[in-house]
Amino acid sequence: MKRVTIKGQPGKTGFLWGAGVGFIAFLFLGALRGIVYGGFWGLVIAGYLFGTPVEPTLMNKAIVALGMMLGVGASFVFFTGAGALLGLGFGILYPLCEKLIQQVNRVYRRTRGALRELKGSNPIAPFSEEDSFVRRGRAAGAVLGAAGFAAGGLVTGVLYGGAGGLIFASSFYGAPVPQALLPKLMVGAGMLLGALSVGAFLLVVGAVLGTLAGYGLRVAHRVVSRMVKRPTPVEITHSR
Repeated sequence: MKRVTIKGQPGKTGFLWGAGVGFIAFLFLGALRGIVYGGFWGLVIAGYLFGTPVEPTLMNKAIVALGMMLGVGASFVFFTGAGALLGLGFGILYPLCEKLIQQVNRVYRRTRGALRELKGSNPIAPFSEEDSFVRRGRAAGAVLGAAGFAAGGLVTGVLYGGAGGLIFASSFYGAPVPQALLPKLMVGAGMLLGALSVGAFLLVVGAVLGTLAGYGLRVAHRVVSRMVKRPTPVEITHSR
């Protein structure tokens, strides 16, 4: 498909094309409206000056005709000027948009080529040097899970575990729970189990999410490395 380009001065070309399109719009849309609105305001002015109903005198006719001419002129200026300004803006922005589209197209072609090279291989298989992405992602996820546990998970686990311990103790001793040693041990065990459960959950979820992020970064690293052209030994020899 042949690419359409604007040669010469894009701003000037867009200005002229916009003015032409605005003039065509004026002929089909603005001229009749200008006559109608201009004649209406001419009648209003004539009625204000000479009273209503407006008599068909020469002065009133001249005022109405002048209003119609002014309405047509204002409509012409509006449509043509608006079209010229829009065309000027398009002409100025077109080269920038064209360059941006070329860059996006170039990146898309490189990405598609890299993905085609990876087709048929297992991106989840160990990549030796790139396994550090997975290890670091898993470690970072576990650290974030531990931070979340320390920030809010510990208190949440203790509260819910203590509530569970109270419910468990009340099922044996009734409510209210007596202040004996065994009910206190049940409540304490519930608090400990709640904290451990929340901590294990956050650590596992963080490690899993970090591992998945590491796999994604590893695949992205391979795609980007395929996109970047590395010099071969022959090219290095010629460059020297």
